[in-house]
Amino acid sequence: MRPIRNNRGAVPTWVKILLAVLAVGFLGFVAICYIGFNAVKDMMAMDPAKVAAMSKDVAVISDPLPGNFKWKMGMNMKVVEILSAEAADGQVMMLITVPTAEKDAETMMHESTAGSKYGNQGAKMVSVDEKGTETVGGLSMPWELGTVEAKDGKQSKGFIGAVVIKPKSKTVMVIGVQPKGTYNLPETKQFLKGIQSF
Repeated sequence: MRPIRNNRGAVPTWVKILLAVLAVGFLGFVAICYIGFNAVKDMMAMDPAKVAAMSKDVAVISDPLPGNFKWKMGMNMKVVEILSAEAADGQVMMLITVPTAEKDAETMMHESTAGSKYGNQGAKMVSVDEKGTETVGGLSMPWELGTVEAKDGKQSKGFIGAVVIKPKSKTVMVIGVQPKGTYNLPETKQFLKGIQSF
């Protein structure tokens, strides 16, 4: 006669299935996190050399950048591209591509300052001190200089312009921020002269 087995220590089948599902789910979560991290890493650059390489998708810009500007950040989200450069005095210049050329540059500029979906995340120009037009990359760019207010109510001096590139069906927004003091417009114009073409 065979001895009776004690099954008290055995793991029930339903527990084994549950553990297997949890293990597969955990591995899937780790894989998604890894893929997501690599995707973000490929989209974003903080190294000046990598940002300079990314800038070629936006415009032909002199290398090194004019004046005291250095590349700080680049992001390519396929639909929208963002580049930023900073000068020694803290002035930050940003180039943001928008996938439309249906409106004129001045309309795009005003929609951006009102915090549109293509704008600078809710920041708006609350007063305009100066207006003008510059030739940037061979195209006309209207611009405004004044006081910019962020969503948190903080104000600083800011610059905004827009260039519509109809053959490429895109608009490049040019945004400048001077965190402290008077806005250094000659510095911005020097940066803009470095943009040779779009």
